[in-house]
Amino acid sequence: MNFEHDSLKGIFETLKRDLGEGFIATDIWATADGRPLIENHGYNKDPRAVILFNEATRLLYRALEKSEYPGLGNYYLVNLKNDQLVVVLTLDVCQQFILVDTNKIPMGLLMSVALPNLISSLAEINLEDRIAEPDAERQPSKPETVENLKKTELAETPSENETKQVRTDAEEKESPPKESALKELFKAFTKGVYYADKE
Repeated sequence: MNFEHDSLKGIFETLKRDLGEGFIATDIWATADGRPLIENHGYNKDPRAVILFNEATRLLYRALEKSEYPGLGNYYLVNLKNDQLVVVLTLDVCQQFILVDTNKIPMGLLMSVALPNLISSLAEINLEDRIAEPDAERQPSKPETVENLKKTELAETPSENETKQVRTDAEEKESPPKESALKELFKAFTKGVYYADKE
């Protein structure tokens, strides 16, 4: 177990202590490939969340850019129906999600104490080197950062004018690929239960 691994576990324990009974789950992963930075740690009972939130961040960057909104800050919130809240930190080469029960923790404590403590602690350890130089058999071809996710998306997405030039009347009647991708994402979020519109 290396220094970074020990440091991350210590940071997770501090987060649990700060959140108290409001803590439900957390995980941290490399943005490039969704690879958890520590495995079998017991803080996240559903490893699918890592893949889902990595994709959600990518789609959010794309949506903000397309809507000409300011760029994403270092975290975003997802308010769930069952009085739970997801916080996703976007920390350059990695991301972390935290799932909390809002009935068991004041929002002031989460936003003013737990999150600042977590961000400060993560900034003190060298996660960039850990992600850039993982075990040889698991090394990604090129480390990705949260910051350049939107650049990649823009490079892969045709401009509005280009789209208009190649689109035909028949293509206009078909469902856009992005809609299908979003349906798959929401289906995964709801663990396979997706309520499609009536046809």
